[in-house]
Amino acid sequence: MPDMTGQVLQDAQDAMQTLGVMYSTSHDALGSRMQVLDRDWLVCDQNIPAGQQVTGEVEGQIDFGVVKLSESCP
Repeated sequence: MPDMTGQVLQDAQDAMQTLGVMYSTSHDALGSRMQVLDRDWLVCDQNIPAGQQVTGEVEGQIDFGVVKLSESCP
């Protein structure tokens, strides 16, 4: 699993798709806002640590914690 922290959410999703994971999820790290425009959000954390080997079916199991680009990560 690559380190996606610090990337724009859309870029992180695009990178995961190039690795064969077509569907990942995200959640608002500061509340419960929906991520409508993925380009407006910054990845703060991920549920699978960077460097961990990802095997098997991971569609929808990779989750990114995000904040708006103008906000700081918690």
